[in-house]
Amino acid sequence: MDGDLLCFKYNCIPVSTYYSSKKLVQLGWKCRKYQKWEQVHSGADCRSTLKDFGDAAIDQGIIRFDLLSTINIVLLNVERWRLDKKNLSVEPGHFESWDHADIVLKTCHERPLASLNYLHEYYDLSDGLNHDKVYEYVAKHMIILILKESLDVDLDFSLELSEFDQGFTELITRLFNNLEIPNEIVKLIEDTSVEEMLKLLDLPYKKFAITKDDFSAWDPKSKTEMVRTERAMEGFVTARMVKIKGDDNIYFNTNNNCFKFAKKSLDTDDMYKKMVEANILALEDLSLKADLIADIQDTWGLKLDRLFRERTR
Repeated sequence: MDGDLLCFKYNCIPVSTYYSSKKLVQLGWKCRKYQKWEQVHSGADCRSTLKDFGDAAIDQGIIRFDLLSTINIVLLNVERWRLDKKNLSVEPGHFESWDHADIVLKTCHERPLASLNYLHEYYDLSDGLNHDKVYEYVAKHMIILILKESLDVDLDFSLELSEFDQGFTELITRLFNNLEIPNEIVKLIEDTSVEEMLKLLDLPYKKFAITKDDFSAWDPKSKTEMVRTERAMEGFVTARMVKIKGDDNIYFNTNNNCFKFAKKSLDTDDMYKKMVEANILALEDLSLKADLIADIQDTWGLKLDRLFRERTR
């Protein structure tokens, strides 16, 4: 992933507009500090890049945008070091909107009709739908959510699907009116297809298709069974549930050591996943808020991780 755009995926990498004069100077001093920290470097010229960026930030109060890509990669490596000082192997935390987009897009690729269920949650489809543009509609919706969270702004997101038919640059300009648009957004959306934007954001970008017959036969009330899948997540959470109307998806954290231990045999793997799934479904049945369920999973996951940490070595 391009270092300039890491700010749209990782919550530890801010967009350039985040840096006030004071914060930019602080970043400059960090760059000077990181010059000697080869473990977090990226590329042969990283030391000189850190020096040049730090000098410009401290002495001139400017951001060297031509060097920002490398700086972001170093900041990400520092976060990886914090989580795993030996191998830098643990994935730092993502923005919730990025994780959401990743899961939803994967689901839509595997089962395209899920895209209709997803759009149905946010938009009125009763008057029909341009089925040829479903992929584009879902993708644009996801990208706007990611930009909103990364810029940390409240956004009036009352859009009609038909508004997604206009050029994306024009749509973003209107939505983020009165806000300073950072260089990173310009780089992402300028003269770029939706498919390429997803690719730049390190998201699933392969197109899926909905036919006219698919839409005609689609039943928004239909229900599918639980879908299990796996992905690396920050921290010790056991799993996360993502509900798309008509589809329930549970993502197991491959970084949890209990998960790693369970993978040693089919029986223990199945038992672990059934146990975690039952736990999440029970919490869902209690109508607890999503953030509370996540906190409970983190706490439970930490205990399981500690219990099985030595057994996975």
